[in-house]
Amino acid sequence: MSDASPTDAALARALLAPAELELGADGRARSRRFGDMYQPDADGAQARAVFLAGNGLPQRFAARAEPFTVLELGFGTGLNFIETWRAWRGSGAPCALRYIGVDGFPLTRDEARQVALARAALGAAGRERGARRGVWRAAGARRRRDGAHGGMA
Repeated sequence: MSDASPTDAALARALLAPAELELGADGRARSRRFGDMYQPDADGAQARAVFLAGNGLPQRFAARAEPFTVLELGFGTGLNFIETWRAWRGSGAPCALRYIGVDGFPLTRDEARQVALARAALGAAGRERGARRGVWRAAGARRRRDGAHGGMA
């Protein structure tokens, strides 16, 4: 019997099942695992209407000086993150943004890249280079590093 313990990466792979992404001809991401779309639009309209406006995020950003933290269960393709980042960045808010996305079925890096390219081809929110470059996967959670504000945002 080995005394070696599994690495964090090996443990994460064992615990997290891949998303099983499928991109339709319309550029929308679907889950083969669940037979459902990740979002009904690729341009972020629903994310802005439901996630941002529904939670009053743009107004709440402007009213805070201390860091603002968002915890999203079900990160999906990251569209809510991209739209949140764009709204925060566009608001000129003095607070830093901390965004934590957790997903039991995270996209692989290749799948995340496919979604970003599909959004860019459609001229959608994913075209923003800063948002796309800052998203990465770490044990089912994605984080955004914003060099303009230093540290985790």
